[in-house]
Amino acid sequence: MNKTKTALVIIVLLVLLPSSEILRERSNYKSYVARLEAAYAELKPGASKQQVLDRLGQPDFLLGQNIEWHAGKHQGWLREKLPGSTVKGHYTLAMEFDYQNKLVRRWGGIN
Repeated sequence: MNKTKTALVIIVLLVLLPSSEILRERSNYKSYVARLEAAYAELKPGASKQQVLDRLGQPDFLLGQNIEWHAGKHQGWLREKLPGSTVKGHYTLAMEFDYQNKLVRRWGGIN
């Protein structure tokens, strides 16, 4: 392979690989946001903490009886590092439980 072809292959790889990774991360992020929004619609006060955790998985933030999931923490490594590629205003889902581990209040929206 001559130097021109080699240079062209390197340039294409330097552009295509990060671009495809950003698209993959964007798809994963949007999927995570959709999962949070669906859980907000589905989980009503009175649901058990275990039902919530089964539906949403491990939270991003836990303080006492308050649990939160932040979509911003799921935007992907490359999107966090590249300037101008991060999503501004992330969806957050917060749940508050009583001492019987029943859902009392929930908030969801863009922060």
